[in-house]
Order: sequence, then C-alpha cells, then structure tokens
Amino acid sequence: MEYIQQILFDSTRIIINISTNLTLKFDNEMMIFFQLRYLIQLIKQRVQYSQTFVRLIYLIKRINLSITPFIPYLFDIINKGYRIKN
Repeated sequence: MEYIQQILFDSTRIIINISTNLTLKFDNEMMIFFQLRYLIQLIKQRVQYSQTFVRLIYLIKRINLSITPFIPYLFDIINKGYRIKN
C-alpha cells in the first residue's frame, strides 16, 4: 500500500508541476487527487491496459492539459502500478 501511495504522490506532483509550467491553476486539487486514486485502484485490479490509459487521458483532458508532453509520465505511472501488482 505504501508503494501505491507513493505513486499517487508522484502522479499528483507531476500533474501539478506540468500545470504550473503551463501557468494553469486548479480549482480543486483534491478532486484531481481522488480521481488519480481511483485510477490507481483500476491499475491494481488489473483493468485492461487500454481502458486505464483512456481514463488517464480523459483525466488530463478534464484538467485542460496538453496531452503530448504528459504521455511518457502516463506510461510510467501505469508501469509502476503493474510492477507493484505483479
């Protein structure tokens, strides 16, 4: 569980860092954190890779970030989740 919490922390930090770099501000950072936690739960439950990835992209779109620079981080987050589960 500690590993999952670290992934959540890293994911949130990455999103906040990217948003800061793009001079975007969040109305509700806690909402984003809870959505990330839900996505990590999906990864832990071995939800199909593509479905999890689509949900991550949907989250990024909802917070108005450019997807292209974020894709490597998405794969990293997903891979960490699978390594922990496996």
